[in-house]
Amino acid sequence: MLCLTPACRALLRRVVPCFFQCAMVIDETWHGMDGWSPRSRAGCDTMGFYSQLGSLCSMLATLQVGVITHRAAHGRRLPPKPAVIATSVFIFGACIAVSLLPLVGVVKPYALTDGGFCYVDWYDPPQAITMLGICVPTMAAVVALYGGAMRTGEWEKPLDLLLLIIGFLSAWVLWPPASII
Repeated sequence: MLCLTPACRALLRRVVPCFFQCAMVIDETWHGMDGWSPRSRAGCDTMGFYSQLGSLCSMLATLQVGVITHRAAHGRRLPPKPAVIATSVFIFGACIAVSLLPLVGVVKPYALTDGGFCYVDWYDPPQAITMLGICVPTMAAVVALYGGAMRTGEWEKPLDLLLLIIGFLSAWVLWPPASII
């Protein structure tokens, strides 16, 4: 099956490198590639960076689509293409900036988890607070936007929006408790 949607391509850009890096941990025969294993600092930083970047971009892009969906459901004019492009560039830039924080020493480095992959160090208060500050408002806004689009009665398939809300929340529901704990 071809992966034609932007979400599918984004998933592949994040999953394929992770697959190879995790395979290095499972199969110790990747001689010469040890520097890219998540067990090494360079490998962990690489995996942590693209994993956090992909996660944040996915979350904030869903918020952007939620704004557009809400406007469409209420019969309002959609944002012009340059505004959507500018917002997308801003989202990507902000996500890069946040994902670079562990690499430039502003917060603790990415952490190797018990599962063999590297990600946000949830035990580092600055990282946890940053993720909480991004995640909770974004989750609330996405639910409000899609919920508002569902309630108008003008959206063709409200069940699709409900499933989108459930899918979105299921992806991020553990971030707030992880940030707090």
